[in-house]
Amino acid sequence: GNRCHLQESDVWAIHPKEACDTNGPPMREKWQQEQSSAAAVNRKPNIGWPIFYTVRQSMAVAGGWKLIGDGFKLLNPFVLRQILLVVEGDKNAIVEADRAYLLALVLFITTWLQVIIDQRYQYYVQRIGFRTQCAMISVLYRQILELTPGARAAYSSGKIANLMSTDCAKVQT
Repeated sequence: GNRCHLQESDVWAIHPKEACDTNGPPMREKWQQEQSSAAAVNRKPNIGWPIFYTVRQSMAVAGGWKLIGDGFKLLNPFVLRQILLVVEGDKNAIVEADRAYLLALVLFITTWLQVIIDQRYQYYVQRIGFRTQCAMISVLYRQILELTPGARAAYSSGKIANLMSTDCAKVQT
């Protein structure tokens, strides 16, 4: 920005799965269903199910990464115990002393894979948070546009801005 003004082409395009146009309508539809079903049984609507419906595929992928990463976390103590058995000269070790370097190599590889897989998990969790925030802001904005002038007078513009930014950001974290 110091040599020339920023243009729209200078900004990266957002992935279509992350756009509010993609996440907002399914969230809005499920939220309306939740509101009508909650009104039918005289309870408060729960925002959790519409959010889950909106990001369920990404949650499944993130859960898969988490399971794989936790599997490597469980494997490391077993490999470390085998290395200690070899060092102690115990006959219950799964490898002979001349091949103990393989255990050290397995420990290194599993730790390295654990770090890589944990990074992927964190990436998907961040995407889920972003998509959730985007969908909630889209639903709130649509409801604000549909308010009658009398209902709109009950809420200040600051309260509406607070709902759309701060409160939706709390759900992301």
